[in-house]
Amino acid sequence: MDLLQHIGHKHASLGITADQYQIVHDNLFAAIVEVLGADTVTAEVAEAWDAVYWIMADVLIEFERELYRSAGVADGDVFRTVTVTNRVDLPGDVMLVTVAAAEGDAPLPAHLPGQYISVGARLPDGARQMRQYSLVDDASAGELTFAVKRIGATAEAPAGEVSNFLADHVAVGDTLEVTLPFGDLVLSHTDTPVVLLSAGIGATPMIGMLEYLVANSSQRRVISLHGDLHPAVDALAAQRTQLPGALSDGQALTWYETDPGEGARQGFISLDEVELPTDADVYVYGSNGFLQHMRTQLSAHGFADEQVHFELFAPNDWLLDG
Repeated sequence: MDLLQHIGHKHASLGITADQYQIVHDNLFAAIVEVLGADTVTAEVAEAWDAVYWIMADVLIEFERELYRSAGVADGDVFRTVTVTNRVDLPGDVMLVTVAAAEGDAPLPAHLPGQYISVGARLPDGARQMRQYSLVDDASAGELTFAVKRIGATAEAPAGEVSNFLADHVAVGDTLEVTLPFGDLVLSHTDTPVVLLSAGIGATPMIGMLEYLVANSSQRRVISLHGDLHPAVDALAAQRTQLPGALSDGQALTWYETDPGEGARQGFISLDEVELPTDADVYVYGSNGFLQHMRTQLSAHGFADEQVHFELFAPNDWLLDG
């Protein structure tokens, strides 16, 4: 159910509506038959898979309708035209973009710390592509600030089409299409201590949580732990280290694989080097390998599964269910 809830938030951030589930069904099952063959996908097999599909679809449809109702909008009506009010370029090919409602439109709503928006980009070939970006502001109403990292090509994958387009073209005064904020991995509203664990660009939702805690003068114990390749690519280092210092009981520690310099540690994040409150809520963001590594360490330090909340910065969250 947690995975379906996570998918539901992703769908709501894209404005998915009930009628689109039939379209997905028809194309998915046509592809399954084409790949596996009609000899494998017999009538009995297709009927069983069809039943499972619609059980999950019905759960998601009702959950997404509730998300739209909670946001005060009609099903799928999550897209807003906004104006870029600020752009800040950071090290590591990361930029922060701040947007506000277009003139005459209702102000953008407040959101929950840890949520994200979808941003629509109209590419030169005319295609409209959507990508989801974490919010890094203090979650108050009026403006939204999100982080975009330029993605270069690798041997395994091409360059990030949308992120690079936004990095090359977004300027103050431009208009963008964004959605209302969604996301289920949000900061708990309790007095328990908070441990934030991140690697690389996974620090972005942590910044939103820290901004919220500072803006609301939180008295919670807050520990921010981050790992990166080296200081030159640690785009959000200043915010991530300064914000905990503005709290009554905050701490920030950083590990770099190389060139740690003064104030940071060399290597990978080691929880053996930190005294963590055993009753903390723990939030973990990063790649699959990082999340698996952190889960192993947290388990060894006695943290129960229900204390640990994680977001995989990749489209295969199911890998973390084991």
